[in-house]
Amino acid sequence: MFLNSAREGCVLNSLSVSGEGKGWERSVRALGQEVASLVRYGLDGNEMKRLLKQLLVQYRQDAEREATTNSEDKLSHLVECAETGDAYMSAAQRYRLLEELAPAVTLDALNR
Repeated sequence: MFLNSAREGCVLNSLSVSGEGKGWERSVRALGQEVASLVRYGLDGNEMKRLLKQLLVQYRQDAEREATTNSEDKLSHLVECAETGDAYMSAAQRYRLLEELAPAVTLDALNR
């Protein structure tokens, strides 16, 4: 899941883990090890491509659903942008911007 919050000044990407009910602690430890590995070693080229592809799919789907987004949600996003000084962009604009910028994303920049 990708959540962009100008008010919080962050982008949230969630992680999910699943396992057998009795082995949940082992599953959580494995997730922690994967996160530690990501922090220590970074991404490789295939992982970066996969994640960019997933982000593009998510933003495209958001743009496709935009016409059915209720006005209350749109107004809430607009107010949040006004309160934080963030630029307001529609989902379609965010998708086009990501499409334009994605080719410039480098593995080196991500792994700093």
